[in-house]
Amino acid sequence: MKILLTSATLQEIEPLLNWAKVYQKQDNLFFFEIGQAQIHILISGIGMIATSYNITNIITQNDYDIALNFGLCGAYPNRGIQIGDVVNITQEELGDTGAMDHENFLTVFDLGLIEPNEKPFINKTLKNPYELETIEYYTEYDKVKSITVASTSGEEKQIALRQKLFSAQVENMEGAAFFYVMLMKKIKFFQIRAVSNIIEPRNKQKWQVKKAINRLNDSAIEIIKFLACSNLMI
Repeated sequence: MKILLTSATLQEIEPLLNWAKVYQKQDNLFFFEIGQAQIHILISGIGMIATSYNITNIITQNDYDIALNFGLCGAYPNRGIQIGDVVNITQEELGDTGAMDHENFLTVFDLGLIEPNEKPFINKTLKNPYELETIEYYTEYDKVKSITVASTSGEEKQIALRQKLFSAQVENMEGAAFFYVMLMKKIKFFQIRAVSNIIEPRNKQKWQVKKAINRLNDSAIEIIKFLACSNLMI
């Protein structure tokens, strides 16, 4: 089994690298083996542009059975998600790709630049069609919706507008790019993220990045161990 594991930054996945005792590094790519699995860990970079390029580049050079994206995210208030929660993101929308029309935001779909069901979108949304119901580590996490943004929310009007336009519980900066590439290339995938902060007017003193990273990596290690050692036919 060959697994691609991606993370935007080294910081987010560093505890897993320490646990794995990575035996080789090539640019932004790390390697290790466990059980029957060969694991490639790609540090893809922050944002959709770097993520799209680096993931596309690596999957054209390798055949992967499954791709896993691990990272942090912010959670919108009053939508049932708390700091430290680990979630399975199953739907992504483009949260700030479009145009501002005075105080209103028009998505690329509103503008008619992309059709709502233009491949790989389904009703303006990127959806993960894959289910691994036999893997307890996936099913224990809440399945949530996310928006992917180039600029994270940190101002009252911006937050209110995004909450009005989207039903997402969380937001991140890379997920839609990861979904898009995997859907177009037909590679099975999952996106697992831990909540580092509640989305509000920006106040990093309230963020709990270390807690989120620890929770994220505990989950990542368990998922990798299960996939690698269960002889699972994906």
